[in-house]
Amino acid sequence: MSDDSLNLDSYDLAILSALSVSARLTSVELANAVFLSRTAVGRRLDTLRKHGILMGSGATICYEKLGFAVRALVEISIRSHLVDRTVNNLLARPEVLEATVVSGKQSIVLNVIARSMEQLHRFVHDLQELGDTETRLVFSTHKSKLSLK
Repeated sequence: MSDDSLNLDSYDLAILSALSVSARLTSVELANAVFLSRTAVGRRLDTLRKHGILMGSGATICYEKLGFAVRALVEISIRSHLVDRTVNNLLARPEVLEATVVSGKQSIVLNVIARSMEQLHRFVHDLQELGDTETRLVFSTHKSKLSLK
């Protein structure tokens, strides 16, 4: 992959697939997994970051072990000209893990956590001042592994 191209080859796809399984791979482990030298993998990672394909690295947090027993997806319908400002305000709330702007009847889908159903109820009640809401409790979440070919 050249620095001025976004065309991904099989090595780039293999790197992304390996990282989607475990972002904690060392450079040696990643190089061994994709059959390239550590230097070549480093250059490719730099290029993937430069083009915004690979962004950050994160940890998976078990919110239940931190006392957040409730997870929910809360959808809210608001006027389109208020979406950006509303998203920024909602992201400042400690309950909100993620806000996704969507098409359709609802405007925003929030991934939220709460220590109790009462806390979730208060949060949703506050949101209802902004617009109509729908709440779905999350029983479990499953993450797919990236399979790029």
